[in-house]
Amino acid sequence: MKNLKRVLSLGLASVMLLGMMVMGASAASFSDAADIKNTEAVNMMVALNVIKGKDTGAFDPNGLVTRAEMAKMITMILFGGDEPALAAGSTSKFADVPLNHWARKYIEYCAGDQLKIIAGLGDGNFAPDANVTGTQAAKMALVALGYNAQVYGFENNKDWEININYRANAPEANLYNGLKGLNPSDQITRDQAAQILYNALNAQVMKPQYTITNNGIETTYAPAVSNGKVVTLLTDKYDVTVSTVILNGVSREEDADVYTYDFAQTSEKEPDAVPAATEFASDVSELFMQYVDVVTDADDNILGIGASKNVAILASGVVGKLDTIETTDEKVKVDGKNYNLADKASKIPVYNFNSDADTKIMLSGLKAASGATAYAFDLVDQNGNGKVDLVVIHPFTFAEVTRVTSKRITTKVGSVSTTEELEDVITYDGIEKGDYVMITAAANNAESKAVYTQVKATDIDARISRTRNDDKEFQVGGTWYTMVDGKATVGNKVGSLYSVNGYVFKIDETKSTKSYNYALVLKYATGANTRYDAEAHLLFADGKDEWVPVDTDKTTDAGITGADGTSAKAVLATYSVNDDDEYELSPAATKKADGDETEKETSGYDVILKDFTGDNAYTYAKNSKSTIAKNYIDEDAVVFVASKTGDKFSVITGADLMKLETSDVTVKAAYANSDSSTKEDTVALAFVQSDKVDAENTGDAKWGYIVSKVQKALKNPDKDSSDEVAVFEIFDGEDTYEVTTSNKLTDLTGIDKGSIIKFNPTDTDGVIKVDTANIFALDNKNTNIGAITVYNPNRGEFKWTKTLALTDGAVQDESDYLNITKDTVVLNVNVEDVEGIEDDRLSIANLNEDETAYIANAMVILGTGDKKDDAVLVVIADNILKVKEDEKPSQPETETFEASIVKGSWDATNSKLVLTVSVTGSKGTATAIKSVKWSKDSVEVSGQTNATLEITTGGAGSYTAEVTYTVGSDTTEKTATATAVAIADTDLQ
Repeated sequence: MKNLKRVLSLGLASVMLLGMMVMGASAASFSDAADIKNTEAVNMMVALNVIKGKDTGAFDPNGLVTRAEMAKMITMILFGGDEPALAAGSTSKFADVPLNHWARKYIEYCAGDQLKIIAGLGDGNFAPDANVTGTQAAKMALVALGYNAQVYGFENNKDWEININYRANAPEANLYNGLKGLNPSDQITRDQAAQILYNALNAQVMKPQYTITNNGIETTYAPAVSNGKVVTLLTDKYDVTVSTVILNGVSREEDADVYTYDFAQTSEKEPDAVPAATEFASDVSELFMQYVDVVTDADDNILGIGASKNVAILASGVVGKLDTIETTDEKVKVDGKNYNLADKASKIPVYNFNSDADTKIMLSGLKAASGATAYAFDLVDQNGNGKVDLVVIHPFTFAEVTRVTSKRITTKVGSVSTTEELEDVITYDGIEKGDYVMITAAANNAESKAVYTQVKATDIDARISRTRNDDKEFQVGGTWYTMVDGKATVGNKVGSLYSVNGYVFKIDETKSTKSYNYALVLKYATGANTRYDAEAHLLFADGKDEWVPVDTDKTTDAGITGADGTSAKAVLATYSVNDDDEYELSPAATKKADGDETEKETSGYDVILKDFTGDNAYTYAKNSKSTIAKNYIDEDAVVFVASKTGDKFSVITGADLMKLETSDVTVKAAYANSDSSTKEDTVALAFVQSDKVDAENTGDAKWGYIVSKVQKALKNPDKDSSDEVAVFEIFDGEDTYEVTTSNKLTDLTGIDKGSIIKFNPTDTDGVIKVDTANIFALDNKNTNIGAITVYNPNRGEFKWTKTLALTDGAVQDESDYLNITKDTVVLNVNVEDVEGIEDDRLSIANLNEDETAYIANAMVILGTGDKKDDAVLVVIADNILKVKEDEKPSQPETETFEASIVKGSWDATNSKLVLTVSVTGSKGTATAIKSVKWSKDSVEVSGQTNATLEITTGGAGSYTAEVTYTVGSDTTEKTATATAVAIADTDLQ
């Protein structure tokens, strides 16, 4: 065995397979270091004098390895990195390896009868310059580890490759670890060879064991063991000691070249002695409180520190995501997966990173610890038994930087300010007043100083649409966030927010600005079924269309609203967005009055073109020279297009417009900008009519399948009093997404999970308007349900069979053929699991068991008038009524009623809170409430048995109502409970 002092002088640095061993400082720098993938392995092999770089200063990681090079690498490992003194005979062992070949002694050593690590080609040659495959390299490494090539079938065996790769992949060797995607049959690179040898260095050495039997001496192989520990090439060929201990802490003084470590004995049987040395050149603080293997040489120098192979981080995450833990539990759930604890949760210690355990905080109380919600955590299994032994968290403080001078920095948390000397902390470049930072205390990192990390704002610029969990969580822009402190308010606008590990520490209100833009007003609406007091359907310059709220005080022009409150289709308008996210609309200017600059400002263009007749009309010309009002058109111009009938709309570029013939285009409005260099005006915006553009039926109705339970929500969360609307997930034939109705929930009779509805998309926030006349349940009362008995996709038609009396799910009355048109919507659904299927094909129904009738498999909505034979909607399901062939359809489920507490009113004069309990179901309300038992904060309210509760001693608290009620003619009394919390006297939720 060799001493490693010389190796250390090379700057040994790597992460070894034995627990990801970190070895000293970095290895030699190569000019092509960025191309090296297996950095740790390359560093290890270079440091151990197994592989050298090129004379050019490069490593050449992608260069292929020859058989001669591989022989040398194996030899260097077996001699502990020292150049071996090998005798060379007067004749060469192989014909193609001359006496003066640079690798002759390595080849003949590995090919010798004692080792048989490598063999010739069988014809007297060795092929030293031939490239090595992964399998061949693995075979050499395995034999070097003690695997007898004959015993294990590595040679003279038709399955030699299978046998080698089986052993190479086994846990004892694991030679291909870290080489994802490697094909062992391919030639390997220098980078890959380093990784294979790196793995071999840490694999178990195999030793022969001999047993005398009646048939002679039987030889078997088993992992070599010394002093109770498995021997590896590292421990066998190098004079090292590996001690398994606990890493208790790490620190480094400023400008020091080494880290100082604190180790402790493990609690395992016969624990190793704690190494005398404590200093090491690399930071391995990420192994805090883990069992680590510390490698020391004969002079007690630490050569490497790495996690013991039995150690595992079972799970990592953020403390706030841990499920609630009871003190009696012996499990903890992370992301829906349970992990066993080594003891009760109340006895599993929680350690602050790189600091002592806080005995006051155990796993059972972790979430209650101050500020712990956003801390990252690791669940540590110290001894490999698959159970959590301890938890390590990474604490920090979120603070605002309030002052920075040349010497000091001041931060504020809440109302508390702290000033520190800059020389006593570690900051980032450019830190300044107004920044927000995450401060990791000196005790919780390896640098012995507090570390300031900048927390950058995430821009949102949208209103909070929903809240939950006592307003601690909020949704904005379709994403849910969780607040660390404080509560969110529905309707408040978020400009930006600051978060760490997914938890929001601060919200900034937005500062919206006005900007004039153009859009087509497709429709303007007011009334009971609008989401806002007034709203408009707009087609924007980027092609998107949506319904938006309108500021009625600023949108008064009859050109937008019309005399009856609805606009004519396709009015070109300018818009701006105010601080309340409401749109202020004005008809786009069609002319500029003499001396009036306001219309120029409104239009935003230099020239308003007009009189689009004769020479001023659109005129087609080749080579992109088409014009409007004799002005050339910019290729990037925005062009709004409406069909001549005014029911289809699109947005195209000027380049697309210029391809149309003169007769195909009618110009409604156009605007141009002046070019100072050419003195010409160029059309930048236009609104035209044409039937030659592939326009869309913007805002056309769609069909969908409701795949989730219907939830209640407020129609306008910004208002104190607002109608309830429905929220659910819907499948539209292609996608499944969440929507909110603009309709009142009370107007949507029969809407529920599994319903088919017709709806109009209204805006990009996922708000829809449901056609209340087209809500269908897929049950035996649906007269549109039947069976498809014939389907001919070539003719675009199918034969429809249905009956109005579906007694057993079978239908047998035939109708004529129905047409499938380009406007037919096909929804394929799974009624059993209530989910959509992305498939627009029709299918023929199955026959029942007796083959006497078809099983209903489709719902069909037909057209009207002259299109009464056209299928508007076809909903396909294997058995749309979910009826077994030998059973009748199940009856509708019994209506479920739930109790709720209606928001109370506060009588300030009499200091009295009045609450009312109601019992409702999706189809109505309970007929009679017999009695109500009220309690406040789990204490019964004496004498209160009515549906209305009057509290005169203050409203704040938790209220529960236990209700006894009856429904309809059924005199059976039923019970339900309702709970609500009053945060303040006037606030119940």
